[in-house]
Amino acid sequence: MVNALREKYPDFPPLSNWFIVASGVTGLSEEELGDLIENEYKKFPTYLYSRCNYAKLLLYRGEYEKVPEVFDNKYNLIDLYPDQDTFYAGDFVAFFSVLTQYLSYKHDFDIVEKYLDILEELAPNHPDVQDAHEVYFLELFNALQTHVSSKGKEKMVTKKVRNQKTVKSR
Repeated sequence: MVNALREKYPDFPPLSNWFIVASGVTGLSEEELGDLIENEYKKFPTYLYSRCNYAKLLLYRGEYEKVPEVFDNKYNLIDLYPDQDTFYAGDFVAFFSVLTQYLSYKHDFDIVEKYLDILEELAPNHPDVQDAHEVYFLELFNALQTHVSSKGKEKMVTKKVRNQKTVKSR
């Protein structure tokens, strides 16, 4: 049904987004879904949901450095769409959940926590909000693990250097 509507109205971006959502749960391969998302982003590069889907694809592929470009280096919907007067809760959820994931990968946790607070107020049970939380916690854990690991290595190196100096001074 969505595919038939999409063919009838090929220049209506929300139909493309619905098609992508439907395709994601109908068993397309990751490669096919990725191609579909890329094509829709190329066709509708300024449509918020095309941007969000494409940014998620980039994050999934580990191409984090490309995400800011998708949003014209803007981290606020009003800056991204200055001529738009109205935004819906779904717009904020889509936008901030992707940015939260991106900023989690960058370990910019102070901003992530603010975005998560906003998302929690808007839609605490939304799958995108849950995904944002999951990425945040995983990246926070990775950052802490790396920090603890590096502190342990520093102590070992310091002990080794002290022992070598002691040995050399005898």
